[in-house]
Amino acid sequence: KVAPFSNKEFAQGILYGLYGYVSGDTEHAKEIADLGEELYERIGTVLGHMDKTGRGLNSAVNSYNTMIGSVDGRLMATLRKFPDLGIGNEVIASPEELETKPRDLQAEEMKGLSQPEN
Repeated sequence: KVAPFSNKEFAQGILYGLYGYVSGDTEHAKEIADLGEELYERIGTVLGHMDKTGRGLNSAVNSYNTMIGSVDGRLMATLRKFPDLGIGNEVIASPEELETKPRDLQAEEMKGLSQPEN
C-alpha cells in the first residue's frame, strides 16, 4: 500500500527527479524544472475537472432516476386511464431507469474526491 503524500511533496519529488535527470545539463535544468511544475499544476486542474464532471454525472443520473420514479408512479398511472375512456389506444411505454454510473477514481491520492451524492 502506498502511503498518501501531499501535493507539495509530490511536486518536490518531481522537481528533485528532474534536477537529478538533467544534472549534467545545466543549460536546460531550470526550463525542465519549470515545465515539471507547470505540468503538475495542470494535472491537478484536470483531475479537479474530472472529479467535478463525475460528481455532476452522478447527480444527473440520480435526478433522472428520481424523475423516472415519478413518471412510473404517478404520470403513467394517469395516462393508462385514457384508453378506458376512449381516448387513445396506444400502449405508452415508460422510460427505463439508468444503471450506469461514472467510475470513481481509484488512485489512493484521489480517494474521497468523487463520492456519490445522495
